[in-house]
Amino acid sequence: MKKIEVNKELIVKAWDEAEEIVTSILELTDEELVKCKQTIISRAARIMNHLNSYVDDEDVVHNVQPQEEIKATKATLVSPLSKL
Repeated sequence: MKKIEVNKELIVKAWDEAEEIVTSILELTDEELVKCKQTIISRAARIMNHLNSYVDDEDVVHNVQPQEEIKATKATLVSPLSKL
């Protein structure tokens, strides 16, 4: 395994986004969660972008959406989301 220099600021940003998602899930009603779906997706996308430099294609879970048989790579998961 190669050694990677850790950017603590990116890790903290990712943690903050994850904490916001968990808080939302715990505190919001089902109806409120449905209304906030895009916000939650955007937060998850920001987490992925913050952690992007620490993940190689080999690390990415493939078939993220097996019902559609999509082969996921870091590029396909993160590139469209980097605009958020």
